[in-house]
Amino acid sequence: MVARRSLDVEPPSGDDGGTWLFDELDGKPETNLAFATAYYEIPVSLDAVMHVFQHRPLNDAVVRALNADLHMKDFIDDIRSIGYPQ
Repeated sequence: MVARRSLDVEPPSGDDGGTWLFDELDGKPETNLAFATAYYEIPVSLDAVMHVFQHRPLNDAVVRALNADLHMKDFIDDIRSIGYPQ
């Protein structure tokens, strides 16, 4: 497991106009699904998105449900480097 640390950062007061950038980061799989479907213009499986949100180990079936052009072997090094469960 990767150790995480939080930063003690004081946010600026008032709205700087960038709060919309965080609208998609509400922690809900359904919000991420809606974003991914609209942004990439492809259907995405809610079950696959929930699988990732639950930090369950990835497998080729989940990866292919998210992107039919990818396989686990295509980014296994990336998965290991960020400490994602295998």
